[in-house]
Order: sequence, then structure tokens, then C-alpha cells
Amino acid sequence: GEILERTVRDPEVDYDGSRLVFSMRAGKADDYHLYEIAADGTGLRQLTREKGVSDIDPVYLPDGDIVFMSSRRKSQSRCFWYGYSNRWQAYIMYRMKPDGSDLQQLSWNDVAEWFPTMSNEGEVLFALWDYIDRDAVRHQNLWSMRPDGTNPKGVWGNETAAPHCTFQPRAIPGSRRIVAIASAHHACTGGPVVLIDPSVDENSEAAITHVTPEHYPEIDIAGRCA
Repeated sequence: GEILERTVRDPEVDYDGSRLVFSMRAGKADDYHLYEIAADGTGLRQLTREKGVSDIDPVYLPDGDIVFMSSRRKSQSRCFWYGYSNRWQAYIMYRMKPDGSDLQQLSWNDVAEWFPTMSNEGEVLFALWDYIDRDAVRHQNLWSMRPDGTNPKGVWGNETAAPHCTFQPRAIPGSRRIVAIASAHHACTGGPVVLIDPSVDENSEAAITHVTPEHYPEIDIAGRCA
């Protein structure tokens, strides 16, 4: 039979462990769309399908809806000239019903957002690229909003120079602490695993405990975290 090439990313399990939602593209296509499948591998179904946009980073809300990041706003990061790339889109947060209907835009950020997840307080925690009228590199740290898009606010690091980015956050149950990857701005998501406790300080490295000892990538501070 025909061999179908697929690229799969961002799998997330629902709250009872029965389903997974993920992003997938077919062959050499540029667009990623959202799909859902049962935990036993049956019942694959496509949830989004708009041409010319990519939907990534899906996560289930407690009520069964799905939030995700999408390029469907069709804006681009302002520091990317067309000579570098014509595919560097600004991804912002959307919400939809479990079947892909009732799609709502939750964010109007000027640049991009990444890696949504649920906080212990019932808000959506995510990394936000906030460089309007300030340094373009060092600000992709933690924000949150309610699941309906209201009350966006900085959680940690919006005025902290190092690390550049705190990606792939996860809330630790029964705690205000958040585990994340301390990543670089000009790189894939990679770097030391850190614990962040915003109750210690919302805007300094005092809130960080290193789980792994590597230095922050793209910052010349070798030895600081040893």
C-alpha cells in the first residue's frame, strides 16, 4: 500500500487518559493541523484544516475544550525580513470545542506565544515573546490568562535577563512551582531543567532552582549554575 509521510509534534493527553490531541503535517506540506486519537490508537480524526495556517501546541482544558497556538492571524515577527524566511509566523492563542468548532481567538499579542499548559490555579500558563519597545532577545518568559482569554498577566521573568526563555512549562501539583526548560532565543528548545517559584520573586533569578546544572544557552555565564 501507499506509504504516507507524516510529521507529528506536541502530543497531549486528556485528563482521564483516554485521548490524545496533537499537531501533524502531511509530507512536505508547510501547514500543521490538529488531530485527536484514542489512547489505543483508534479513532483518528482531524480537528482543524484551514489552508495556509498552522495550528500547534494543543492542550486540553478541564471542560474538554482545547487551547492551542495558531498562525491564522497571519502576522509575522517584525524582526524577520523576507530574505531570511517567509514562514516565521506569529503564533497566538486560540480555543475551540473538542470537535474543532466554535473557534475563538484568545490573544492579540503583537509577536508570538508558545507552549500553553494548565496552571494549578486553573489558568492557562504559557511563554510570551514580549519585546515591544525593549530588548528583542531576552523576554520569552511566563505569562498566564484565564481560559476565556481575560486577565493576561506576567507570572515570572518579564523583567529578568537570564534565562532568555522559559519554555515547555508544567505546573507542579500542590505547589506554586513550575518546571520549565531554560532555553535560548536563537535556538531549538534546549537547556537546563529549572524549577521556578514566583512566590519567591516574580522578576529575578532568585526564584530559580536548577534541576540540571548546565549554564543557560546563548548567555556567557558558564559556571554560574554549576
